[in-house]
Amino acid sequence: SPLRSAVVRDINQDGFVDLLMAGNYYENNVQLGRSDADFGSILVNNGGSKFVYQLIPGIAIKGQVRKLVDENGKIWVIKNNDISTIITSNNKK
Repeated sequence: SPLRSAVVRDINQDGFVDLLMAGNYYENNVQLGRSDADFGSILVNNGGSKFVYQLIPGIAIKGQVRKLVDENGKIWVIKNNDISTIITSNNKK
């Protein structure tokens, strides 16, 4: 599924910036069908620019994500023809 937007942020609060990604695209032709297999994912930085792919624990971002915006500790998920949602973190380190 195509990635449409990403946010660079220290998601797991380990001192290394990670990459939160989301996407999907529904307007493909009939033969290809919808590209809707992405529910959000993270590339976790383990240091030294070594990234490991992970799903977002406990969160499924559904729909056609067009923009992820990191503002004031919240990540806004802006979707095409759908309501926006906000992802917050309960991690306190």
